[in-house]
Amino acid sequence: MEDYEEKKFVAKTENITLGEMLDIWLEEEVKPGTLSTGTLIAYTTTARQIKKHPIGQRKLKSITADHLQEYIDFLSFGGTRPDGTEAQPISKNYMLQFSAVLRGSFRFAVFPKRYITFNPMQYVRMRVKKEEVELFEGNAENETDIPTITHEQYTEITDYLRKKRNPYSGLLRHTGRDTKKSQKATAQRAFPVWRNVFPQLLSESNGKGKDAL
Repeated sequence: MEDYEEKKFVAKTENITLGEMLDIWLEEEVKPGTLSTGTLIAYTTTARQIKKHPIGQRKLKSITADHLQEYIDFLSFGGTRPDGTEAQPISKNYMLQFSAVLRGSFRFAVFPKRYITFNPMQYVRMRVKKEEVELFEGNAENETDIPTITHEQYTEITDYLRKKRNPYSGLLRHTGRDTKKSQKATAQRAFPVWRNVFPQLLSESNGKGKDAL
């Protein structure tokens, strides 16, 4: 890497920046390692993105956990870039990639390089925006789509069908077990059946009164 070749004999330990340390980490630890080509490319690309941010120009010894947390939050939540443009939040998988690069490089800076005495990334947490989710979202609309009947109506229908010796009565008795405990579920299961017979029930009930039931 050209940046590495240009800076490895120039940068003094006390003046080394995060961006310079990332170059050294990639050349001395990542590339000689056993990582796949895809992972190496991903880490190199991520390091390049970090170097574009102002934090990449900070002296390594001056970077605190607060600086890193602010940067990680910026990636996670989005915000305003130094040039005034708006940045969108990045995906969780991409966040994990940034975290891996920063954790690995800062660990490398502590040992074996001894650029710093402790790893501030150990105090940084990846935080994600909590989505406000309505627990029963969508259910209210569905309730208006599915007609329901009361327990009394259900009893009237089953009694009527039983007297008529209608084969639907057995089905309704089957779908109607534990009606008082699960009336809504019962009504939903029974609806395809009683929708066909209820108009007849209402017709006879209006013409002859409840005695006809």
